[in-house]
Amino acid sequence: MTILLKKTGVICTLLTVLGTMWGQAQEKEVLFDDFYFGMPKKEAKTVLKEHNSSSETFEMGQGVHFVVKKNSLVMDNDRLVELKLWTKNNLNAKQISAGLQKTRAYLEAQGYTMVYSQENWDQPLLIDTSKPCIRFLNEKQTVLLEMEPRGQGNKYNIYLNYYNMEWVKKHLTPSR
Repeated sequence: MTILLKKTGVICTLLTVLGTMWGQAQEKEVLFDDFYFGMPKKEAKTVLKEHNSSSETFEMGQGVHFVVKKNSLVMDNDRLVELKLWTKNNLNAKQISAGLQKTRAYLEAQGYTMVYSQENWDQPLLIDTSKPCIRFLNEKQTVLLEMEPRGQGNKYNIYLNYYNMEWVKKHLTPSR
């Protein structure tokens, strides 16, 4: 009887530990690919290194390739709070408009919904740089994604910034 109680105790402990681990895994809010909100700095740098060593690009729209770079990780208290991606190559003025349009179409096909945009969001020379260009939310409304062109003259990049929506509400909303 004592052996049976010990085995039952071990099984219950194991189930509790596994349940806790599964619950924690479910709480991870994926920002993009293998990167998730609150990811420890060391783990995020390891994932970043894997992407960089394989020279991996992410096609988001026909012919529009994005990369993660050393400066892609934005940390707060050694935890990932924002992930930045940008186009692999510089784009000229004609390419940037097409790239923005293709990327928007791609994101919407992936389940993102546009929640804000400037009138001329796909024309970098006409946007107000003091305001966000275009914003999206994922289907669960847990990830805010900002897309904006940056550059001047005939050299532009498209930047994608992934944020956890709860973090945005907590840290970026003005106090009342």
